[in-house]
Amino acid sequence: MGKPTYHRPLSASVAYGKQYRRLLIDKLFPSWGIENSVEWYWVKVTSGTTDEGGGRPVWPIDSSDRKCYEGVSMSSSLSISDFAW
Repeated sequence: MGKPTYHRPLSASVAYGKQYRRLLIDKLFPSWGIENSVEWYWVKVTSGTTDEGGGRPVWPIDSSDRKCYEGVSMSSSLSISDFAW
């Protein structure tokens, strides 16, 4: 009987721009045998109620220098037996 293979989820937060996201998803994940499953994004908003001005993006959505959103890549097919512990 062979060594069992366990598939574990992997998540990676990419907050530094799309070039790093592309590197992670297009180059690193495939080289590690990982398939990208889903990407989630969330918008960073101000605190407080809407009556108090809360719930607005912390920066303009179309800002060229700062983004009011971040993403996380959820992946799988990472085999625990592929790594030497």
